[in-house]
Amino acid sequence: MKSNQPKVWGFLNPWKKILTSKKRKDRLKKSVLFGLAISNVAFAATAAYYFRSYDPREVNLVLGIIYGIAAQYGLGLMYFHLDRWVNKRQAPVGALVVSSITVCWLIGSNFFRFPPQYYWLGAVGVWLTALPLSAFLLGTFSKKKSSKTFLNLAFMLGSVGSLILVVGFYWLTYVGSPEEATLPSTPPKKGTQLTLADPTLNGTFGVKTFSYGSGDSKRRKQFAKEVKFVTPTVDGSRIIPAWKGDKHKGREKYWGFGPKKLPVNGLVWMPEGAGPFPIVLTVHGNHSMLEYSDPGYAYLGEWMASNGIIMVSVDENFLNGSPDGDFGGKEMPARGWLLLKHLQQWKQWNEDKTHELFGKVDLNRVALIGHSRGGEAVSIAAAFNELPAFPDNALEAFDFHFGIKGVIALAQTDYRYERRMELKGVNFLALQGSLDSDEDSFYGLRQYRRTELTDSTFKTGVLIHGANHGQFNTIWGANDAGPPYSYLLNKTPLVDGEIQRKTAKVMIGAFLKPALFDQADYRAVFRNRWSAGKWLPKNNISIVYQDNRIAMLEDFESDIDIESFGNGKSEADSFKVFKEELMQYKGKLFQENNALLLGWQLDSASGSTATYKVSFPEGFGVAFNPSQFVFDLSHGDKDLLDSIKGELTPDFRIVFKDSAGVVLEKQLSDHHVLAPRAESHYFKSDKMTKDRFNVFWEPQFEYVEIDVSDTELNWAGLTEIRFEFGKPSKGVVYLDNIGFRH
Repeated sequence: MKSNQPKVWGFLNPWKKILTSKKRKDRLKKSVLFGLAISNVAFAATAAYYFRSYDPREVNLVLGIIYGIAAQYGLGLMYFHLDRWVNKRQAPVGALVVSSITVCWLIGSNFFRFPPQYYWLGAVGVWLTALPLSAFLLGTFSKKKSSKTFLNLAFMLGSVGSLILVVGFYWLTYVGSPEEATLPSTPPKKGTQLTLADPTLNGTFGVKTFSYGSGDSKRRKQFAKEVKFVTPTVDGSRIIPAWKGDKHKGREKYWGFGPKKLPVNGLVWMPEGAGPFPIVLTVHGNHSMLEYSDPGYAYLGEWMASNGIIMVSVDENFLNGSPDGDFGGKEMPARGWLLLKHLQQWKQWNEDKTHELFGKVDLNRVALIGHSRGGEAVSIAAAFNELPAFPDNALEAFDFHFGIKGVIALAQTDYRYERRMELKGVNFLALQGSLDSDEDSFYGLRQYRRTELTDSTFKTGVLIHGANHGQFNTIWGANDAGPPYSYLLNKTPLVDGEIQRKTAKVMIGAFLKPALFDQADYRAVFRNRWSAGKWLPKNNISIVYQDNRIAMLEDFESDIDIESFGNGKSEADSFKVFKEELMQYKGKLFQENNALLLGWQLDSASGSTATYKVSFPEGFGVAFNPSQFVFDLSHGDKDLLDSIKGELTPDFRIVFKDSAGVVLEKQLSDHHVLAPRAESHYFKSDKMTKDRFNVFWEPQFEYVEIDVSDTELNWAGLTEIRFEFGKPSKGVVYLDNIGFRH
């Protein structure tokens, strides 16, 4: 007998009876089926909406709905027939329940990547809310069609589910008010304000903007019809051999070129005038290549150009992450090499008497600024600048040799390129935020330590408390990860983006003044952070610094003998913790630095002290009359001691003695107050931070400079230096890079 059943039920045969039945029990089952469908379509649509692809999000949303429906019923059909084959029974509702859990798991593990406990709690909330919702839509809540027990149960489940979703939504979307990490309430007595001009003020030069590039960009009009100067492409196939194969076909289709025709594109802010002007190239890091990063440094361009500096924001978006993935760091040499190709282009214009830019740029005064992977790229560029050929393929000859005077790394990566860059003859500045949840530690300090000073150079590293990764770029903003993962980030303690960028401008400006204009007085900003207090927002910063005027006594790198100290000998008395330690970051990576760890816990009533004493042999002395005694100081782990609650600000006395018995005493707090430890609560759940790092902070050194010029001490006869710890009566500190500055 031929069935009159419409063909549409062919795919849904296992559930046909339930879906067409008007019986009460089948209406309840129908509510379950539709509730599961609503839930998983919602999961799939949300995941697809946030999925990174070349298509618009609206298209992804539709595809997600289709995927959710297909996966729900496709897996349901498979489980139904599997159960019928294995257990000889028909369980259509059970099959869809199992398929629903499977779809939810597939979406969670492949798209959301939330911590499982939060993801599954949300899934339960959606399910519990969707089941009574579908019952309501199907009319199952009619008193004639449902029992009182079902109504009460549905109401209870729906209430629990809705409560989970409301609380979860609030938790995921609430940001809170930004809280500034303020400076210590009492600055040191010897802190002085600079009488120099604020380096962040706009200068007197008029500013003109333009772009240069290939002229045929299929994605960006700035590098197509709007270019002022057309630039030839460059062949980067030897520099980035990883750009090959099917994985990057989508990238090539999107941009319209491959590695043999990389564009030299730049946005320019240029001073009006005859020149020649110094030039600064600024380059972004790894971000979605679909969201262009180079316009995010316009705040630097306008300011620099008004102060007589040409700034170029370099377009390297085509090297960034694509929906097909990124290069995993194998593109790092290309990021640095392209900067030098830009300088080569500027050199060509600068030497062409017929060109509008003839004589406009001083290529002996060049600085490079890089952000994130760009921060590593600028060090690569500075190193490549002096090489005869590409070290990974010497068939690619180099001939650059530009006058790179400064390298600035904003929240830089380190070790993306397997080679370690050893810099010499350039000034170096690293900037980092304590709440950077992308590059979660101050990796720029490793490059800082790999930078060798020469007679005229200096290096410095600045940690901005409360700053994140993205706010150095106005396009990237407050989220250091893409949605939906970004909803887990704790943005409440972040400083405002304008504050972060203002602090960065103070540091960049104070760095460029000596690096490009030989205005050495601005180095004082890095030697004493209070000296620039009137320029800085009230957020805390920690700074390390070295220059060629520092004669190092001990950096704790040369041996593992705890009693050695340069040309002298050291001894410790009354410490609970006393050792040299290889410093670590939060994530257990090493800082490539050794330091001395001192912990003391004394009876406060006795007035006793813990003493770290260094004795020098007769005739050692200091070959000059020093102006300052310097060292790096950091908080240590207070958990190494008993019963320490709250923040302890370490203070101690430093005593110098010469062969004639003349003594000079200095108190740390008269010259420097150590900033509070910068704790990093990256996620809204401290458990997530703890699970990832095990700790909320890492040692962060500050450069300390003690004025010792006001003394009758005979430095040529120096015999002893003592660090005396007594008040506070307990504490833990790291000491490093102890020396004199003349």
